[in-house]
Amino acid sequence: FGSSLEIPVMLLARPGAAVTVMRAVLVVWLFAATIGDADWSDTYWRSVLLEGDTPPEVEWYDVEWPTVAPFVPLDGPLLHVGVGTSTWPRATSNLDMIHTDLSDLPLSRLRAAQPSVRTQVEDVTKMSFPSGQFKAVVEKGTLDGVFMGGLRGAEAALAEIHRVLRPGGVLVSVTAYEGQTGPFISLDAWARCVWHDIGNARAGVRVCTKRLSPGEEL
Repeated sequence: FGSSLEIPVMLLARPGAAVTVMRAVLVVWLFAATIGDADWSDTYWRSVLLEGDTPPEVEWYDVEWPTVAPFVPLDGPLLHVGVGTSTWPRATSNLDMIHTDLSDLPLSRLRAAQPSVRTQVEDVTKMSFPSGQFKAVVEKGTLDGVFMGGLRGAEAALAEIHRVLRPGGVLVSVTAYEGQTGPFISLDAWARCVWHDIGNARAGVRVCTKRLSPGEEL
């Protein structure tokens, strides 16, 4: 975990969070052991895609699109942050969705396989999209990966996702962190966040809804 090791330890002090955090830490550590620092730039993807023996499509947490789709308003517009080498673009080719990543290396591979797919290089902590553009933002392990680099980055990413969502829009996150832990330690800006058990020992789905107005009650 590098500089973020102290964060899961700190979160163990939260009431009822110990088991949840320890499970999440063990899951994310499996990824941390393979990449070292939380560097998801061209350096990481070059080693994975150009120098490693990586299949064309890899799913973090082994969660495919049909598991997530029931939680997503499919009439869009939709934003997928941290696409990597996911199968989700193939499964969502008929939807109004933009797929982003910090590096263009996985995006170029995606465009070669699916020329009609819409891609954009974006840093999830400081995106270029206008505020209120999307009806839903979907992600799988992206916030967990950012959290590996520290809480500040995870908070910035969550704030940016909140910003680009329309009022009443939803974040659909596949994450190892259940409860108000990990990248989701601060949820005050959201109307509600609901955890869904999807029968996966490594992760679940969290659906967070943006308030219709600043004063909307939980």
